[in-house]
Amino acid sequence: MLKLFKYILASIILIFPLYSFANQGNTVSIKSNSQELEQLNDGNLRSVFVGNVVVVYNQTTTITADRVVVTSINGKRTIVATGKNVTVLNDEKNFKLVCERLQFDVNANLITANDGTATLNGNKITGKTLVYNTQTGNINASGNSGSQVITVINNVKE
Repeated sequence: MLKLFKYILASIILIFPLYSFANQGNTVSIKSNSQELEQLNDGNLRSVFVGNVVVVYNQTTTITADRVVVTSINGKRTIVATGKNVTVLNDEKNFKLVCERLQFDVNANLITANDGTATLNGNKITGKTLVYNTQTGNINASGNSGSQVITVINNVKE
């Protein structure tokens, strides 16, 4: 009986971070090979997902990565994805982003990628920092002192 109680309690704790996302009007579901949930001393939560991680946001945006850390601190929800080829896809907006690290501010609907390449309707933007708004589909790109933003526009009609 105690074993069953522990199993049910562990299941509720694992589901809670996803449930809290859904209550904020943004639905996030996450699948992975393994997960570790940490209740921080201040009552906030941190979940680490490892191996073949797939994050689906509002059924429109999919993030795949080797490792994802989800935090919920004082109502601010953040997803940090890392790996060799972190990928963001939004078929609805014909958008794809590939990078090695990204941070997703769920509350602000902003994905910030480092050293990434975004493709929107066949056009490519490469930069040191790319910021993608999941609601509007807008992309802001910037370089640094050693690199510029590179944009390749395809299918230009003369």
